[in-house]
Amino acid sequence: MSAFDPSPEQRAILDDPGPQLVLAGAGVGKTAVLTERIVRTIVEQQVAPEHILALTFTRAAAQEMRGRIAHELEARAPLANPNALWAGTYHSFAGDLLREFGVRIGVAPAARLLTEAGQWALLHRIFNDLPFAAVPMRHAPTAFRQILGFVSDAQNHLISPDAIDALVESLEAGATGPQIQALRGQWAELGLAYRAYQEAKLQAGALDFGDQIAYAVALLERHGDVAAEVRRRFPHVYVDEYQDTNSAQRRLLLNLIGAGTPRLFVIGDDDQAIFRFQGATVRNILGLPDESELSAAKPTVRTLVLNRRSVPPILDLANPIADKIRQRRPKDLRHFREGRAEIGAYVADTDRDEARWIAQRIQAMQREAPATGELAAWGSYAVLCRQREFADLAAWALAERSIPFRRAAPVPLLERWEIDEVRATLEVIGTPENDVALARVLAAARWRIGDADLWALARWRLARRVGAAPGADDESDRAFGDALLDALMSVDEIEGLAETGRARLTALRDELVAVSALARGCAVPELVAQVIERGGYARELAAGVHPDDGEALRNLARLQRLAAGFAEADGLPGLRAFLQFLSQADEAEDRVLGEGERPTPDAHAVWITTVHRAKGLEWPVVFIPGLAAGRFAPRGADDADAANAAPYPLKAARAGLPALAVDAFASDEAFERARAERQRELADLEEDDERRLFYVAVTRARERVHLSRAHWYGSRKTTAEASPFWDEALATGLCADLGTCTPSPANPNIASRPLVPAAPPANPLLAEAA
Repeated sequence: MSAFDPSPEQRAILDDPGPQLVLAGAGVGKTAVLTERIVRTIVEQQVAPEHILALTFTRAAAQEMRGRIAHELEARAPLANPNALWAGTYHSFAGDLLREFGVRIGVAPAARLLTEAGQWALLHRIFNDLPFAAVPMRHAPTAFRQILGFVSDAQNHLISPDAIDALVESLEAGATGPQIQALRGQWAELGLAYRAYQEAKLQAGALDFGDQIAYAVALLERHGDVAAEVRRRFPHVYVDEYQDTNSAQRRLLLNLIGAGTPRLFVIGDDDQAIFRFQGATVRNILGLPDESELSAAKPTVRTLVLNRRSVPPILDLANPIADKIRQRRPKDLRHFREGRAEIGAYVADTDRDEARWIAQRIQAMQREAPATGELAAWGSYAVLCRQREFADLAAWALAERSIPFRRAAPVPLLERWEIDEVRATLEVIGTPENDVALARVLAAARWRIGDADLWALARWRLARRVGAAPGADDESDRAFGDALLDALMSVDEIEGLAETGRARLTALRDELVAVSALARGCAVPELVAQVIERGGYARELAAGVHPDDGEALRNLARLQRLAAGFAEADGLPGLRAFLQFLSQADEAEDRVLGEGERPTPDAHAVWITTVHRAKGLEWPVVFIPGLAAGRFAPRGADDADAANAAPYPLKAARAGLPALAVDAFASDEAFERARAERQRELADLEEDDERRLFYVAVTRARERVHLSRAHWYGSRKTTAEASPFWDEALATGLCADLGTCTPSPANPNIASRPLVPAAPPANPLLAEAA
């Protein structure tokens, strides 16, 4: 028997075998209900697991679902094979479809999936052949981000290059003004880049993530026999987190269902739809009952509102926040647990003071907690930031008080010490004239070349260049020459080196000579592997006891995968091109490199994360900082016609966005009026997004919520007003006043000190294990 004891609202969902849409509020046991529903389908309805398809939003969620189902089936249906059930992401399922049936639309079964590095490599090859005039493309990192952003947005909305060409042609035929012509030129040029990129992928036998779903939809819509076969295999379809889906994922689901009588079960929460900035649309979940594909078997719409996570006052704070969301189905969370909550609000002078107050408050609560109580564990506390900048301050303030912490957002790959050392070595091999790269290698922990020996190298090179005596000892000579590598190669001739320094420099010279010889005859991935192997990084890190060593090993593996992905695109000029890619990725703030493995919350450390990453998690005590205007508050809509956005008229209808009809393009005046109205409506959607985000933050807490803001942020020259959400929270009467600082007459961040000290204290979590 299952240990799951359903509430009456959960039982009503589980007892109904028909199609359903379940709108499940925060903390109501959504995953437990979904898992139990699948298990009952197998156990009670005698449905073979291989006839069940379960789609979710992340690999981690799919893995958790499979684990729960396997555990339940082991006890209740031991003969059923849980591995036969298909549970995974939309992209994984689409990839499987293309491997089996993709040849029907010209996609080879062996088509490889491009990594982010592979995408940039492909663009690197075709970029110089793309004509840009209307769109400024002078800076490669910006250009690549814009093109790939445009392509991804188009793929998410199933917009083809042909559709863009047709739109551009229709605008060309009209009597349009300069502003419209500029936008038409932008779409024409980016549409051409989109087409060239798609053709380059086909020639290389490659796909990217956006292609997987777009091609799978095309496959199902063009070949009815394939769609019928897929529906025959999977008569039972389960969908999790449907509020996070985009237009392409919606079309994939509807094609899996068809117009029959499906056993469809969809669950999600429109109040937690926080990924519109990634292309998701809440219209998908709210409009599901009205989809024409479901006309023969409309799903019953039910809600789950019995919250098992938070005590009543926290729900009393959360419900009014959600009530003001415009696009939602009304539902108020009800409490399952009893108990009092501590909800407080604090106003600091500066953001740095705000971070210090949070650290002080956490330390005080932890010290006051009973030794065996839940709040004695550092992992009971979380700081949920709207912006990553405050996470840096929070980490510094916690470290200042020797409070261990972990961050959900990992340090960018190229800022990691182990990656920087390997990259610097590669740069010396690929660009021998790069003195800065060699200086980084010399200063690395592995070689530890001291200042005196560095100056000896520099003086020797400078003396050779200007014809001065090698023994000159002039302070003015203390500048590096044009090619420091020449001095390293001549280390035997240099006087004044310490014995240990000379030995290390000689070993470094010999290693660089050997690896440079290899570079002339091997591919980039092999060269990266050789640098890592000869440097002994893997051996040292595998034998280390520092908790950071495991992450460093994984990062080295990521670098090797990046090199392999970059090398997949044919016709590239090797190491220099890969180094250029890394340089461009560095300027792009590492976003093109992906995030790697995400850390998980730790019972022994305070958790610092953005609110987006906190979704699905919970803690006894939650701090929500930055509740100031312009930070955690509605900020108005972004430019919907930016260069990294697909043509708005084409995606508006697909995503349920405010319309911008083609007749608005009759003149610049008509266009400006229509665009202004659209931006006002988009601003309303943006306010809903921020409100949902605040709702998600509040509902992560079980017993305590602490809200905070500051008068002064960053280098602002004026004080920050309170966020509307701050005012709404205080208006409930639930928030205790934990203090309000008088604002300084001028911004102390500018007047006295940097926002974050240049050398913040070390994370005690890491120091303890060293």
